[in-house]
Amino acid sequence: MSLSAKRYGSIYKEKKDGKEFLHMEKRKQKSLIYQVKNKLMTWSTNLDMEEKPVRVVLDTNIFVSGILFGGKPKNVLELVYREQIQAVISGSLLSELQETLLKKFKFSEKVILEMEKEIKDVFEFVYPKQQLTILLDLDDNRVLEAAIEGKCGYIITGDKELLLLKKFKNIKIITASDFLTRLNET
Repeated sequence: MSLSAKRYGSIYKEKKDGKEFLHMEKRKQKSLIYQVKNKLMTWSTNLDMEEKPVRVVLDTNIFVSGILFGGKPKNVLELVYREQIQAVISGSLLSELQETLLKKFKFSEKVILEMEKEIKDVFEFVYPKQQLTILLDLDDNRVLEAAIEGKCGYIITGDKELLLLKKFKNIKIITASDFLTRLNET
């Protein structure tokens, strides 16, 4: 077995049985390993910091308008179903939607159950822990509760009383049109 070695700073070349091997001093190996680990940690941290989808609560009027009339509310619903934004819903909001579609717009129970299944597949379901009584319309308070529990950035609504608030606990309360405009600006 023949063995010869040439040194190039902290790296040295070794010939063993006609094959060449590159080696690095132990302390330099540790330094390089540390640098690689550090770089991987930085990349990992940057990946964790990637933008997460905007979290929103859709008021019942946005659902109904989007389903029945189209326009900007429909565009918002499409963003939800394409998972470009994360919509949050609670049991009381889902019940209000079902009741509105059943009683006011005469949807069949079968269609409402199918819609409920879709919503549960796409929307994040939250269970608000606090009960608010800030607004006169109790249903509007349920919207606020869901947005707080869901850590949402926006409530999207056409409700005048909610829109008058403009903001609640750092949650912006805006129309579908305003939301789409803001989304396009970012």
